[in-house]
Amino acid sequence: MSRASLLLLSPTRDRALAVAFGTRLRTLRRQCFLTQEDLADRCRLSRTTIRRLEAGEVRPRVHTVTALATGLHVDAADLIPDPAQFWAEEKTP
Repeated sequence: MSRASLLLLSPTRDRALAVAFGTRLRTLRRQCFLTQEDLADRCRLSRTTIRRLEAGEVRPRVHTVTALATGLHVDAADLIPDPAQFWAEEKTP
């Protein structure tokens, strides 16, 4: 399954993807000993954008993922969560 197929997610899974992305972003930022403001400066983004991404409030655009990867010195793929976890069958009660 390709990461591009994530575009077909339901709203619930879409939100879960945004939260997972934010968690990965926060983890990588902290591993680099950067504040949100430091990362924002490196990426030429606002601190508010970094905060909203880390909180899973917004889904990043391609150019934002690229800027974040450059600022963190990682591959863009390192920021993208594994799509398999979002395609797992939803459990029914």
